[in-house]
Amino acid sequence: MKHESSDLCTFLLSSYDNGEDCWNAFFTALLDNWKNFDMKVVLNTESKSYEFPGINITTFSLFKPGVNIPWGFRLIETLKRIKTKYILFFLEDFWLDSEVDVDFFEKTIRWMEENPDIATFSYYPAGNNNIKDNVFERFELRPAKCEFKLNAQAAVWRREKLISFIRPHENPWEFEVWGSKRAARYKDRFYTLIRGAEPVFSYGDPMEGCIIHRGKWNKDAVMKFERKYSLGIDYSIRGFEDYETVRRLDNQTFFEKLMNPSAVKRKLSRCTPYQWYRVWKSLKP
Repeated sequence: MKHESSDLCTFLLSSYDNGEDCWNAFFTALLDNWKNFDMKVVLNTESKSYEFPGINITTFSLFKPGVNIPWGFRLIETLKRIKTKYILFFLEDFWLDSEVDVDFFEKTIRWMEENPDIATFSYYPAGNNNIKDNVFERFELRPAKCEFKLNAQAAVWRREKLISFIRPHENPWEFEVWGSKRAARYKDRFYTLIRGAEPVFSYGDPMEGCIIHRGKWNKDAVMKFERKYSLGIDYSIRGFEDYETVRRLDNQTFFEKLMNPSAVKRKLSRCTPYQWYRVWKSLKP
């Protein structure tokens, strides 16, 4: 049976060429947990193409191999080439770990059709000061000023609105941080899943990095998929994240961090005239 959303919405997997070690597992888990999946899929990369049995995947391959293209510019150019009104946004390490609530996803598409001022329904909870307006089941309204009003979690977006929200020079961090600052000017409604509500798409805990954390494999998470699907990934290439060290560094006091040269270097790298110029480009009208 063809789903109502298949003509209105494109599944956009936003990735990059070096993320190809995630793609087979991503689509394996997608087909396993989304029964009768029939959406058009666009894979956003720099230059590589990709195929997976049973899924219609388009890769535009807009750029030459090895060329450093800003995340924002690449995403905008990909979104411009998609024809549907909506896109369902995922990153390459959002591997589904339970069955998708397809009927509820279809319901969110209908809500957007009926409410043209809604820019997005985000399927992952964000923020603690949201407005419980009780308009849409499982969702609450983001206030005008709030952190992560724009974010890269799984969400259905009005495609043309998302294009207008992105700045070409931005990386994902800048999109979420500075983009959320400028989003206070937008008149659109932004909805996010209520914390504790039944998930529509379940893909682990993004606060722990989902399958990947800071470029390395989240061992506990990825091994569950390896045991289930026999993925055959060479995990030595990325390596595994050392969460004990991560938590120790996160819990350091201010003075302990001052004694860490690499931490100081990272902080100073964000205070250069060039970085402040990037902030200005993100925040200007």
